[in-house]
Amino acid sequence: MGASLKTNEFKRKLNQNEIDIIVRLEQAIGAIVNGSEEPYTEDYQTIERIVLEEKELFKSKNEAEKYIMNNSQKWKYGVAVYYNEKNKKELIKGEDHDYYTKTLMGAWVAC
Repeated sequence: MGASLKTNEFKRKLNQNEIDIIVRLEQAIGAIVNGSEEPYTEDYQTIERIVLEEKELFKSKNEAEKYIMNNSQKWKYGVAVYYNEKNKKELIKGEDHDYYTKTLMGAWVAC
């Protein structure tokens, strides 16, 4: 059994409940498309959950993806983090920095 990193990007901050719903929906879709008996489908069917880690705001999608790669447990659980590539100095006066914060979630899935 091999492993493949699957990620999804969202253009806003998601909370843990929203992430849980998305994972369950992806698992249900995967079961319909690939069949529930096929575990090597490169989708979220092979993991239990994705855990949101809010302790750090990453400065790039690449940084966030590396963190997910290093902190997910293969075939068990994934990680979701926030990132914001917009430098606070680049903001137009009155803009909210959080407006540009995105969520990246991912996991090592079976392939």
